[in-house]
Amino acid sequence: MNGEEQATLNELNKKFDEHIARVEPMVKAYHDQRVIDKFIAKVWRGAVSVLGLLALIGGIWAIFFKD
Repeated sequence: MNGEEQATLNELNKKFDEHIARVEPMVKAYHDQRVIDKFIAKVWRGAVSVLGLLALIGGIWAIFFKD
């Protein structure tokens, strides 16, 4: 590899490193947001499941223990 090719390769490596440094925080923020969104979705599903179960118990209670 001659000097000109090495200089071109070094320049490309430098540009690639700059690109990675610029994109990496965005990728991390996207990943963090997805983790938060998944957690919120799990909590929401759990809350809806509990409310559904309470409604089912209330319905059964109303059917069997009428005044």
